[in-house]
Amino acid sequence: MFCPVCNSLAIETHAVDAPSAIAYTQDAGKKRDRMIARCGSCWSRFSPSVATVDFIEDANAQALVNYEYYKPNFSREKFEEQLSINKAMLSCFARFFRKRRVYVELGVGLGMLTRAASEYFDIAHGLDLEIEVAETSGPCSENVSFIKHDAFVSSFVGEIDALGAWHVVEHLADPHVALRPFLSLLSSNGVFFGQVPLYKPEYVIESHFVFYTEHTLIKLLSAYGMCPVYLERDEVNSFLSFCFRMQ
Repeated sequence: MFCPVCNSLAIETHAVDAPSAIAYTQDAGKKRDRMIARCGSCWSRFSPSVATVDFIEDANAQALVNYEYYKPNFSREKFEEQLSINKAMLSCFARFFRKRRVYVELGVGLGMLTRAASEYFDIAHGLDLEIEVAETSGPCSENVSFIKHDAFVSSFVGEIDALGAWHVVEHLADPHVALRPFLSLLSSNGVFFGQVPLYKPEYVIESHFVFYTEHTLIKLLSAYGMCPVYLERDEVNSFLSFCFRMQ
């Protein structure tokens, strides 16, 4: 099988005793064996299902996460708390924002990071497969809009100065097909930033198709003329934060 990041052949495949995906199946929380392949070229680990995934079915399933995962665990009382957390996260990346006209975020969920970005950018667009959850989670400033992915791609004219993806890239069975329309719109010196989970058995769920390392992200984004300006591991939670700049 071929790696979805660099198209190299996997050098090994092994079974992982992993939990079922949250909200994706009726077996949520139960353990079952899942297969994970490892690429020897870019060091990614990925699900063999990337070769056979039904993208329409997957999009419909992932859209349900906003309703079934975010909605039950969020109340209006938590709005200010969540917004404050997202403002703090975004402040760590603010030093990389050379241009501050247009911000676009992929997979916004509750839309908190997009709301936080509205303080740094003239316009902040939050994209998702469904946007009702983001729109109704709390108030927005006038420069914030939530749009479905396909509608944005088909209608947007201009350049993106910062593209955010917080725990989104691991959900992309074909990262090049999903990211290319947005990365191609980045302005000179524009940035792509976010966070992904590192590989660990607990994170192997149906909705996580690819696990990245620093080397994997560099391989993925160098194809679009991007260079890393920030890579940092959260060793406690096994997360990897990143920021790449268009050259």
